[in-house]
Amino acid sequence: MSSLSIKKRVGINVTIVIFVVISIISILAYTEFKEALERNLDYRLRSDAMSAYILLNSAHDDKLIKEHISLLLSPKTDYHLRGYAVWFDQEKTALINSDTFKEIKTILDEHDTPAPETGKFNFTNITYKGKPCRVIWVSLKNKAANFPDKKSVNILVAISSRHAWGEITSFMNVLLLVGAISIWASVGLIMWILRWALRPIDDMAKKMNIISLPNVSSHELNIDETVLELQPFATAWDSMLNRLDKAIQQEKRFTADASHELRTPLAVMKSTLQVAKLKDRDADYYRQAIDESLTSMQRMETLIDQLLELARCQEQSLQPSKDEVNIAEILSDIAEQHKNNATQKQQNIEVDSCDTMIRCNKSQLSRAISNILANAIKYGPSNSKISVIATINDNNLLIKVHDCGGKIAAEEIEFLFERFYRGDKVRTSSSGGVGLGLSLAKEIVNSHRGEIIVESNAKAGTVFTISLPIN
Repeated sequence: MSSLSIKKRVGINVTIVIFVVISIISILAYTEFKEALERNLDYRLRSDAMSAYILLNSAHDDKLIKEHISLLLSPKTDYHLRGYAVWFDQEKTALINSDTFKEIKTILDEHDTPAPETGKFNFTNITYKGKPCRVIWVSLKNKAANFPDKKSVNILVAISSRHAWGEITSFMNVLLLVGAISIWASVGLIMWILRWALRPIDDMAKKMNIISLPNVSSHELNIDETVLELQPFATAWDSMLNRLDKAIQQEKRFTADASHELRTPLAVMKSTLQVAKLKDRDADYYRQAIDESLTSMQRMETLIDQLLELARCQEQSLQPSKDEVNIAEILSDIAEQHKNNATQKQQNIEVDSCDTMIRCNKSQLSRAISNILANAIKYGPSNSKISVIATINDNNLLIKVHDCGGKIAAEEIEFLFERFYRGDKVRTSSSGGVGLGLSLAKEIVNSHRGEIIVESNAKAGTVFTISLPIN
C-alpha cells in the first residue's frame, strides 16, 4: 500500500470520526440550548400564573383584582403576544380573559389538551396565527375570600415563543458554521501531519522503487539517517535485500556450474563420437567409444536426477506424507549399501544407533544420510574407521557421521552445502561427484525442521551432525 493510499484512507477515516464527534456535540448542544430556552419560558409562565393566583387571593374587591390581573398578564408588545384567562371550574364564563383566549382555548381543544389535575401545571406548544406559542394551564385550590363557594380556579397564560425559536435557529446556524470550519481545519491539519509523518516512508519507497535485479547488490538504505520509528523496518528491509542478493548470486553460480557440469560430459560424448566417425575402426574401438559415451550420459543423468530431487525438497507442497520409521533400521540399510565402496578403500563402517522411532520421509532422510556417508568414504583416509552414531538429546535425534579426515579448512565449512561447491583438491570429475550431495542433504534436513553442523580438525577428524526433532 502506497503512502498516498494510506493518506487517503486515514484522511477519510479521520473525517468520518471528526464529523461524527462534531455532530454528536452539536446535537447535544442544540438539545441543551433548546431545553434551556424552554425552561426559561416555562419559568416566566409559571411566575405569571402564580402571580395571578396570588392577586386572586388578595384582600381587594373584585374590580381591583381583575384590573391587577389584567395589567399583569396583558402583553406589553406584539412580540410577546399573550393570551390569558382565569375561570372557576363551576363557571362557564371566565372571571377575566383576553380577547385571544377563545381562539387559544379552541386550539387547545383541537389538540385534545386535557385539563390539569388540581395543583398540577400543563405546558403545551401551539401555533397561533402562524406564530409559535408556549401555553401554561394550571388548576389550583381556590382560597379567594371573595369567592368562597368555588373549589378550584384555572389559570391559562400563553406567551409567544417566536423569539426563543429564533435564537435556537441562530444557534443552529452557528453550530453548522463552526462544525464545518472545525471539520475543514481538522482534516487539513491531519493531512498535513500525515504528509509530514509519512515523508520518511515516501523517501524510502522512492529508494526501494529503483531497486531491481541488476542493482540489488548496490542498494542504498542509510539506516542511521532514517527516523527512529522506521529503523527496525529499514534494518529488516536491508537484511532482506542482502539475503536476496546472496540468493541471486548463488543462483547465478548455480546456473554457471550446472551449465559447466552438463557441458563437460556433452563435450566428452561429442569428441568421442566425432573421433570414432573420422575413419573406420575396429569393433573394440567402437565398443570403447560407446562405453565412454554411456559413462558421460550416466553422469548427466545423475546430475539431472539430483537437480530434480533438490527442487522437490525446496517445494514443500510436493513433499510426500511422513511415516514413522525406526532410525536403527535406516542406518543399518545405508551402511550395508556403502559397504562395498568402503571396502575398496579398506575402510570400516561402524553403526551405533539407539532404537528410536521418528516421523520422517524415509526415502529422503535415507538419501541425506547416504550422501553424507558417501562424502565421508570419498574424502576419508584409507585404512580408517567411519562411525555412524544415533543418540537422543533434549527430544532431538542426533545422527553423527565421523571420519578420520580433518582437512576441511575453517573458511570452507560455510560453503560445503552450496550447490556445486567442491574443494580444489577434488575439483575434477574423476571423483564422480558434482557437488550436489551435501546441498541435497541440507535441503532434506531443513524440510524435516532440522539442521546440519560440521566440525573438522586434523586431530579429531570430521564430524557431520544431523539434528532432527523427534515430534
